[in-house]
Amino acid sequence: MPCTTLLVGKDASYDGSTLMARNEDSGANGYCEKKFIVVKPKEQPKKYKSVISKVEIELPDNPLQYTAMPNAVDNEGIWAAAGINSLNVSMTATETITSNPRVLGGDPMVKEGIGEEDIVTITLPYIKSAREGVIRLGKLLEQYGTYEKNGIGFQDKDEIWWLETIGGHHFIAVRIPDDHYAIIPNQQGINYFNFKDAYTDQINNICSPDMAEFITDNHLDLSLNNIPVKENTHFDIRAALGSRDDSDRVYNTPRAWYTLKYLNPSIKDYGPTDMNIPFALKPEKKITLEDMKEILSSCYEDTEYNPYGNTQFYPPMEKTSGFAVASLVLGIVSVFFNAFWMIPSVLAIIFGIIGYLQSKKPGYKGGGMAIAGLVLGIIFLAIYVLLICL
Repeated sequence: MPCTTLLVGKDASYDGSTLMARNEDSGANGYCEKKFIVVKPKEQPKKYKSVISKVEIELPDNPLQYTAMPNAVDNEGIWAAAGINSLNVSMTATETITSNPRVLGGDPMVKEGIGEEDIVTITLPYIKSAREGVIRLGKLLEQYGTYEKNGIGFQDKDEIWWLETIGGHHFIAVRIPDDHYAIIPNQQGINYFNFKDAYTDQINNICSPDMAEFITDNHLDLSLNNIPVKENTHFDIRAALGSRDDSDRVYNTPRAWYTLKYLNPSIKDYGPTDMNIPFALKPEKKITLEDMKEILSSCYEDTEYNPYGNTQFYPPMEKTSGFAVASLVLGIVSVFFNAFWMIPSVLAIIFGIIGYLQSKKPGYKGGGMAIAGLVLGIIFLAIYVLLICL
């Protein structure tokens, strides 16, 4: 699969641990080499400067040691991709996601803001939990803005949080239920958001302080229930802030559908181009590391969309029945020799019957040739009999 994130709550995993994984892809005809590094506290810069946007950020004191997987060649900056700090808090950055013109009209991208190049480096060394990761990155987005649309996962031993940037300065984030998994392709994934929780206890939902006002002021609320955004416990955030176009149906939703098909095979309500596939679901069995590897390395095996073919949907090449071929050849021979010898016609009839029956079996073809040979054999055998009688 292309760039895809898979999140698994601790009660949905095989060993009770939280699980988080993401693919990183490269553009066509290219490959971006990565490396694994350990960044010690003394190696963490006090002042960070982005290569792409040139933004400069003063970083806090006392950073934690952390791992990262930056680009092997740093001509475009660090691009740390993912890492784990010394308190076993991890994050992955980033999943490029989508938005819509209405959102970007109200909060445009910030050319001098932060982006995928920067996010792990300026966040991971300073957080002690997944929830703290959401809060720190949210404040950075509010202060500096971003020049791209991204989804970021945060994980500790108890919780997984998923944050999505909204426009240039806003964000929403949800806690993945312990007994659920979530799959996120390259599109805005969260489908429903509890604003009442986000503006009160923040148990499972966190957002920018002015998110509700932003939605209202820019006419992004598409619901018909007239519930104030701040009081809505089931707000259709995907309809309001996400995309819904043909590129999603070709590039994004098939990945979510395949994961659903793999982890919830009994659910038949969705197809590969369905725009309403749930963001998070309870799996039908505990999820293992092997399951995650199988999903993220998938090319849609066991479906008709496998570009490499599949024996279930693309049967092996059929063999032509040898009896059918022999029947046709003997039927043609009968045209020239039947007046003197009826054996070719008789054999054409016998082989034609056998060849036709064989062509009906799996893996065989040639029924048309068998019928042609059979017909020629009958015609010229009849001629032979008439000649004898006359």
